[in-house]
Amino acid sequence: MDGQAFASVVTGALAAKGGIVTPFGLFFAHHTKAYAGQNPRTGGRIDIPEKWLPRFIPAESFLSAVFGDTPRRHEPEYRAEIVSELPPSVEGDVAPALYDSVVAALRANREVKLETLGRFVVGEKREGIAILTFHSSQSFNSAVHPTGEPW
Repeated sequence: MDGQAFASVVTGALAAKGGIVTPFGLFFAHHTKAYAGQNPRTGGRIDIPEKWLPRFIPAESFLSAVFGDTPRRHEPEYRAEIVSELPPSVEGDVAPALYDSVVAALRANREVKLETLGRFVVGEKREGIAILTFHSSQSFNSAVHPTGEPW
């Protein structure tokens, strides 16, 4: 499976408000309730509507491949709680070449773009702790939360 095919499988699973388990980790749709916010320019109150956004929890094997033995932030309780709340997820197949190229790029460049989904970024090591984050693209956010629903 190439990068574009992988992106469309992940987008499809999340657009159905579910999740998908991949060798990279767990991609899932997260629901955020409506809340009151503050306009940074005027200081006035604004209502933020409910929305669905993509979230990512990296797999332990993916973290080990990227960081090796470097200590890293680990939240097993949080991960188990999220997985238990998800609707049934889909297993996503990834070609070893795609997985290996992402791991190699993260080791060398500290950042890699994954087609239309977004990008993985290796965070700075503070106090010896390595951090891997996923920044979703606007097109991926829009696919998970279609414009026909309140944004």
